[in-house]
Amino acid sequence: MKIINTKKYWESRFKTQSWGKRGMKQTQEYALANVSQININKDFHGSILDFGCALGDATPIYHSKFPNASLSGFDLS
Repeated sequence: MKIINTKKYWESRFKTQSWGKRGMKQTQEYALANVSQININKDFHGSILDFGCALGDATPIYHSKFPNASLSGFDLS
């Protein structure tokens, strides 16, 4: 079994083509599922943190759902 919960693994994965469109699509689908479950108004003016944001591919989705929010992303890689 390959251990993927390491900084070394994810840094390597993001540097190669293995992330590419597949990883981007997965991140975007996850963000769409998240926003359908978040019970805050579209005019929310607070802060949203995407922890484990990968390359930030979910940011446009969060921004379209909550255009007035302050968005931040954090990832260890």
